[in-house]
Amino acid sequence: MSHVFARRPFICGVLGIRDTAIDLQLLKLAPLVDELRLPNAACRIWISGKSRRSVRDNSSFLFETGRTTDRSWNEAANEGHTGVHFQGSSARIFASATGLATVYYRRVEEGVAFASSPVPLSDLGSLSTDWDAWIDILTLGYPIGGATPAKEVRLLEGGKSLLMDGRRVAVQPFRTFWTELPQQAASAKTILEAVESAVPRIWQERPVVTLSGGWDSRLLAAVTRRRSRRPVDAHTTSTDNGYELDLELSPPVADRLGIRQHITSHPDDFRRPESSFRQRVFYETWMHTWLEPMASRLRDERRLVIDGLAGDVLIKNLFVTDDCLAESNPHQRMEHVWRALVRAARLQQEGMWSQPVAKWLSERGRERFLAATHQYADHPAGPTLAVLNTRTARGINFSPRWMFGPECEVLTPFTQRQVVESALSVPLEEKTGGGFYRTVLGLGAPKVAELPSTNDPIRKTKRPRKQISALNLSYHADLIRGSPDAIRLLPDEMKSTLDTPEGLAAVEGIGQRIRTMKGASLLAEWQKEWGHHLKDIGSAPW
Repeated sequence: MSHVFARRPFICGVLGIRDTAIDLQLLKLAPLVDELRLPNAACRIWISGKSRRSVRDNSSFLFETGRTTDRSWNEAANEGHTGVHFQGSSARIFASATGLATVYYRRVEEGVAFASSPVPLSDLGSLSTDWDAWIDILTLGYPIGGATPAKEVRLLEGGKSLLMDGRRVAVQPFRTFWTELPQQAASAKTILEAVESAVPRIWQERPVVTLSGGWDSRLLAAVTRRRSRRPVDAHTTSTDNGYELDLELSPPVADRLGIRQHITSHPDDFRRPESSFRQRVFYETWMHTWLEPMASRLRDERRLVIDGLAGDVLIKNLFVTDDCLAESNPHQRMEHVWRALVRAARLQQEGMWSQPVAKWLSERGRERFLAATHQYADHPAGPTLAVLNTRTARGINFSPRWMFGPECEVLTPFTQRQVVESALSVPLEEKTGGGFYRTVLGLGAPKVAELPSTNDPIRKTKRPRKQISALNLSYHADLIRGSPDAIRLLPDEMKSTLDTPEGLAAVEGIGQRIRTMKGASLLAEWQKEWGHHLKDIGSAPW
């Protein structure tokens, strides 16, 4: 397993499985772990980095803290914890309400094996491709719901639990905190106070803030600077998106806040970082590959990292368009959210995808997204919840959780319950346009609130992009050639240049088409990695 569980424990176990041979197979790829002493013999759990301990009946064990609590398991889940609860003959594995703390599971015989990562679960037997999950990955950039690239391995979604009652194991939903929001909308001051309370007092270790050119990171940098008794470091890297605004806009922020900034450059040859990134995120997304060089540096240092995950979604209505807000039908609002999220995939643009494939991906991807977000349609903050529980939880969450962690301790203050609850209580219309967020910034980061940011309509200057060089395109081309399923995704013009990376780099609009290449090569590399278990390579439904 490529991850080093230094600052976050690795968890694995079984529910309702008597066969101890499964235990040995599950533990074969796991880090060094200790077995917990549990009140139910049909549930066995191993945890890394913890001494042997007992868990009482009618109590919960929280996976990431390694502590037992007598609090309600539902309350613990709504506070962001994953864990196991025992009561009599039953045992319940629960996800956090937001789904940001991950638990994967696989049904084996009559029971379930589960783990912090899908890797040991994938090795428990043969696999079949979840083509619906790949539709999500190709259109949105990440799976949605509980889907993963393999049908047999599932993510325990936010707001759900695995309940073993006797020998039967079933997935059950639970009531999440955002079902009912405060009647009074939170003020900008209230939200700032919630963010500040989500950043702990830091006494011993020098913290790192991931500083971009946007608002989320500068607000957290200012708050962390106030709450830390140690100097604060900022780490920044290139997004390689053709503009480099983060590199241009973040240094003045660090300078005004008195924070030492470290900038990590990208290597010219990005093939190894690309492959490392994909392994760390279990081939579930191609988004944020550009983070790997900086993430690798932080992992080596095993730092305390503070990241702005979800801030723009909660406080600035990211992906909630004016058309969405103008729509009175709540279910039609979700249509607008879907269009905003897949706009960059350019499914309707000629030359981006094989045309029959593009039409099929668009139709099936839309159906899946609307089915997954139907439950939020009637909620006052429905569009934001749809983005939060799809893109944030299943796509962007990989960056702090699996790129910086588990080697680093990672804090994401915007995802803490008090921040989410406060932000969701503010009407969508009030947050539109960024005025509300500017007020929060003015209160919480007055020194840098007015500095230019990526949230402002500023002039952009085109910059070279390393990922579309012939050298780096050859990485994707070599993989795609080995997969009949991946090749069929490409338009004819791109297929004809796969053997000549220089020709591929010269294809008109390759900067836009790189998204197609990344999605196709991700599928091909996953098939290459797990081909010894896969039984349906070459059977894609497109």
